[in-house]
Amino acid sequence: MRLRDFAIVEFARAWQEEAGASLVDPDIVDAVADRPADDDHERLLHYADALLQARVADDEGLGALTSLRATLSGLHVAAPLLGLLAGASLLAATLPPPDARPVNVFVFVGEGVLLPALFGLGTILLSLGAGRPLTSTHWVAWAVGLLSRGALATRLGRLTGRVLRQSGVAGPLLGSLSHLFWIGALASFTGLAAWRFLFTDYLFAWSSTMPLTAQGVEGFFSTLAAPVGWLPGVHAPGAEQVAVSEWASLLNTYAWDSGDPNRDEALRKGWYGLLLAAAGFWGLLPRVIAFFASRALLRRRILRALSSPGTRAVLDALSAPALTVLADGDGSGPAGSLLPPGRSSPTSARAPSEAVSGPDDPSTPHPRRAGLDLVAFACAPPSDAVLRRLRLERLGLSGDLHRIDEDDDEPAMDAALEALGAAPAGTGGAIASFAVTDSPGRLREAFLRDVVAAVHGAPVHVVLVGVDAYRRSPRGGSLDDRLAAWRALGERVGVPADRIHPDEEVL
Repeated sequence: MRLRDFAIVEFARAWQEEAGASLVDPDIVDAVADRPADDDHERLLHYADALLQARVADDEGLGALTSLRATLSGLHVAAPLLGLLAGASLLAATLPPPDARPVNVFVFVGEGVLLPALFGLGTILLSLGAGRPLTSTHWVAWAVGLLSRGALATRLGRLTGRVLRQSGVAGPLLGSLSHLFWIGALASFTGLAAWRFLFTDYLFAWSSTMPLTAQGVEGFFSTLAAPVGWLPGVHAPGAEQVAVSEWASLLNTYAWDSGDPNRDEALRKGWYGLLLAAAGFWGLLPRVIAFFASRALLRRRILRALSSPGTRAVLDALSAPALTVLADGDGSGPAGSLLPPGRSSPTSARAPSEAVSGPDDPSTPHPRRAGLDLVAFACAPPSDAVLRRLRLERLGLSGDLHRIDEDDDEPAMDAALEALGAAPAGTGGAIASFAVTDSPGRLREAFLRDVVAAVHGAPVHVVLVGVDAYRRSPRGGSLDDRLAAWRALGERVGVPADRIHPDEEVL
């Protein structure tokens, strides 16, 4: 799967996780199941794209995804172009005017080999996932933030970093862009240097503040020349070449000469081949290899992210045969259901009282649909209007309702928990409704804890119904205190405070 398409799939997954939506949205499955697709990856892309378009509200910044995808695509073009400019600037600082002083071979090696190697080491650590600080401070991350500042300020945009880190693609993605930059820089540096050496007469020298000896210089450059010495015009410097190339900075002249000006000049010019070969072999070639390694690692990380159990559940739902509903419940559900049952998948489960026909046995009850079930605990379930206003209808509702008419009806509670636990891990979830007039005591806390346990880590939301009646009741007490008590209960059992919703707006 291409990176641009993977971004859509991962953003859809991240939005579902943050919003507390069902991993498998039955309505989206119904909408895209019949679309032609060549493979599982294309089916996932259809599902993710349809989910984002149908479920993400305008104020959450759906356009952020388009902006970020365009930014990443643009950086793949801009990185090598910027590198070309950087390489030209680097060379301009490395090569002094020919009539001013000779080229210091250490400066050339430092700019063309050592500097890229130091940055390359950091990039390799980044590609392997060395840690969040390196990822967040990398120049590519900074460029994405600069170019997509408005998009990143939206809810969907704020998911960017988490999406990249959790999927494992952040390191190799940023690393490959960094390698592209340096490939452009080193190609420009080496190519322009060769051009300048061809048409301009340069002399070379070595000098350093450090206490270097001629033997040390000869050994260092012999090591650089070892893998490239077979190239025409490339050879390790001999003792005489090193000796005549030493530069006395205080005297602004060469420290020693052999007495043969023509030979000395030839030896001092003879460094160019080794310097170009060293920059190409030790500077450019490792970056090219690292780039392809980063792209291969990126592909592996994408495939790993797409092989998760959650992805498998979505694919199972998309590949399930279509079913025809013969009987829709027992009439106990809310009128005008938001999500009328349509197509079910083998990985989901319908209420036991609902008979569904498949291609093999039209009378056999079928597992219920994937999605969030409604659970009404000793209260009326939230109406369709309430679910819409709270934006809960977009989280992938299964259409199933489990009623517990009395808070001491243990068989009904056991049946509801058993139905919730029948869904495969990660494909269901629940919206439990309680009357806000009821005290959040031990019984309700124990039941909600059991709901959280039954859904195997799938999202759980709580809707508190009757807020308006509680507000008007003279004996109701402080509404803020009651809501705070329910949120504290939710935190104790594993339901975050932002997933506890009063059914009326609280001023």
